[in-house]
Amino acid sequence: MKYRELKWDELEALRVFAAEKGRSWKEELAFKYWMNARIFVDREGFEYPELHRLRNELGPKWLAAYKLPEAPKVDGSKLSRRGNPI
Repeated sequence: MKYRELKWDELEALRVFAAEKGRSWKEELAFKYWMNARIFVDREGFEYPELHRLRNELGPKWLAAYKLPEAPKVDGSKLSRRGNPI
């Protein structure tokens, strides 16, 4: 099945989640957050409802097949709301 391209805020949310949770980020997202319909809040207190939107729109089959792309090289033109490259 072909899925839509991610929006920049969705990609940022996935990158932040993966960075905080480590190697088992997909399992934690699927079982701790998605199965319980929880909103992820990072260590700095930012909420990421984009992850909940991905759950509702694309679902667990998408997550299982998804490969997080490498972060682009930083040129300062595309920074997230936290100042991270997207």
